[in-house]
Amino acid sequence: MGVSFFRTKVTDKVLSNLTLPRTYFGRSEISHVSFQNTDFTESNLCWNDFADVDFSATTLVRCDLRSSLFDRVKFIGADLRGADMRGSWFNACIFDDAIMDGAILTHAQASRMAISEAQNAAIDWRNKDGPEPDGG
Repeated sequence: MGVSFFRTKVTDKVLSNLTLPRTYFGRSEISHVSFQNTDFTESNLCWNDFADVDFSATTLVRCDLRSSLFDRVKFIGADLRGADMRGSWFNACIFDDAIMDGAILTHAQASRMAISEAQNAAIDWRNKDGPEPDGG
């Protein structure tokens, strides 16, 4: 396990250009934070509120991003290959040029996400949210 944020409020920070694989975020509020170009490979980001966060060019490969709220979050150029995003709510998020090959989402989430046709074709669409992540 890497760095851990549990029941923590993180606001107005620049945490860019870091290597933090297997980081744990749980039951936390993250707002106005830049994680640009940070490596979060195989991290757990479940049950959090992310508002005005910048994940541009961030590596989120095989991350668990379930059951979180993403409000005005930038995923521009982010690598979301194999990320499980089911059960999360995406409001006004930007996915321009994000790599979404094998990212797991439900069909119900599609209408709330501005994604390209290529991204749509690359996503592993599911009919159900599946089991809730631990920590709920």
